[in-house]
Formats: sequence, C-alpha cells, structure tokens
Amino acid sequence: MLRILIADSSLTARKTLASVLENASCEVVGEANTAAHCLSLAAALNPQIICVDPTFSDRSDAGLLAELHAQQPKAVILVLSGGMDEAMVKTALASGVAGFIVKPYSADKVLTALRAAVLKVVKQART
Repeated sequence: MLRILIADSSLTARKTLASVLENASCEVVGEANTAAHCLSLAAALNPQIICVDPTFSDRSDAGLLAELHAQQPKAVILVLSGGMDEAMVKTALASGVAGFIVKPYSADKVLTALRAAVLKVVKQART
C-alpha cells in the first residue's frame, strides 16, 4: 500500500484528495496545513509520495519544494495546483517535482498522476 502525505492549506482540498486516494487503496499517513507542518510530517512519516500545494504563506513555493526534495530524496513529489505559469512549472521540475495534479480535482486526474507516481516508486525500489 502506498504511503501518501497530503499538504494543502485548504481543509476541503485535503479531505477531497484523501477520499480519492483512500478509495484507490492508498494509505494517507498525514495531512499538513502549513509548509512547516509538511516538512515535519515528511521527516517523521517518511511517505513514498508527497502531494503538496506549495503556495503556503510560511515559505516560498520553490523553497518548500527544494527543501522537501532534499529532505526526502526518495519520495515522489506531486504538486497540487490551481494553475501555474511556465516559469513556476520549470522551477518546480528543477526542484525535484515528479508531476502535477491540477485543481479542481477529479478522480481521473488524481489516479492518472498516481499511476505515474507508482511507476516511479517501483523504479526507485528496484535501484
């Protein structure tokens, strides 16, 4: 079972995503509502996948993504976003992000991103 951390300032967004992931037989190991909480939970829980909306007020987007990647280099990071411009996408990818889930969520969007993340987790487990 995949161990997933969800980090989003919106309780509704976290609960919606958690419901989709749990229905797909994933284990949501934690939910964070700030960047600091996300980093703390990631360190404590060691999730395989981190779904994060990096637009927290307590840290810059790129700073959080780079810090998460440095702290959890084996975790697959998926960005939750309502919209990103090209520069933000490039910065996110350079920070170690593996993919994106565009808001508003649909089960299809989440599961497509999750499948790609699962392939990365499997590849990492083999190395």
